[in-house]
Amino acid sequence: MDDLSIHLKALQRVTFIFLAICLMGWALIPSVRSIAAGLVLGGIVSLVNSYFLAYKIRSVTKKVLEEGQKRVNLGLLTRVAMAVLAVMVAVKSDSVNVYATVAGLLFAQFIILFIGFTQTRKNK
Repeated sequence: MDDLSIHLKALQRVTFIFLAICLMGWALIPSVRSIAAGLVLGGIVSLVNSYFLAYKIRSVTKKVLEEGQKRVNLGLLTRVAMAVLAVMVAVKSDSVNVYATVAGLLFAQFIILFIGFTQTRKNK
């Protein structure tokens, strides 16, 4: 198993735990429902974007190794469009906090950074 798959599995576990905590907060504490809903929306889109980026990295690597193709595309516009769509849903909905959605969109990046530091330290 390659490092990318290991990092994605760890990211998936941590994200699901985070989403479970947010959903419990949404269900049990009515005063934070909009914040929890925003974090859930942002966290889901962040996880989907991470999986899409991993797919694009694998496909670009395969193309470069097989065909020697110079032009690559990592799907930045698609990932940005998904993030903008999540923010638009939060803006249109009164029950979803926009700031929490934006914070949730950054969740996977910070977790992957933390996982990378942990794996590097463990390998030394």
